[in-house]
Amino acid sequence: MKKQTKTINTIRLLTITLLLMSISVSYAVNNAPLGSLDGKLFFGKIFWDIPLIRWVRFSDTIEFKDGMISSTLSVKSGYKPASYNTKEENGNIVFTARAAREKGDYFDWIGVFDGESLIDVKMTWTEDGETRNYVFKQK
Repeated sequence: MKKQTKTINTIRLLTITLLLMSISVSYAVNNAPLGSLDGKLFFGKIFWDIPLIRWVRFSDTIEFKDGMISSTLSVKSGYKPASYNTKEENGNIVFTARAAREKGDYFDWIGVFDGESLIDVKMTWTEDGETRNYVFKQK
């Protein structure tokens, strides 16, 4: 009888331990750190934010890797990946970054990650004081 009681108590302890571990893992997954964009790829279209030509869209991929952000089109245009910053706002992650090609030629990214998708992503390109605004829409 003592051996059977000891076995039952061991099983109870193991069950409670596994339950507590699963709760803590679930909490950690659902409360990921703000910098958790790293390792994510987002496919979509980028377009110039001018009403008459917004229909002209180009495929682009935004990648977050090793604390850096880059896009397929920006790399093809000679911009290197840029470090990005994040902050929490209304339960979402807001990211910002500046990528420069040369003095006076850079673009600024700002966007929101809602835990699944990128939303409200804008890119402002500045060259010699002139600016153009672009929008990225995820597929």
